[in-house]
Amino acid sequence: MLDTVKLARHLLTRDEVYDCKLSTLAQFFETPIQPTHRALDDAHSTVAVLHGLFERLGSFEVDTVEKLFNFLSDKKKKLREKIPKEF
Repeated sequence: MLDTVKLARHLLTRDEVYDCKLSTLAQFFETPIQPTHRALDDAHSTVAVLHGLFERLGSFEVDTVEKLFNFLSDKKKKLREKIPKEF
């Protein structure tokens, strides 16, 4: 399973988007269909957001599903390493 919120948090800065709600991400990526809390519109919007996020992944040389999950794991690992041991 791939979480668009988790992926967006790794790829976008707070300067780009103030939150990772589907509506915010859809607006940022200028998707043709905006989410409306209706299943079909939200599904189309999610696909368009994923395409935008996948384009961003290219700059990290992530081009397979395996590399995608490694990218997400590495980000989490690097964050954990920054936490002081005595915390």
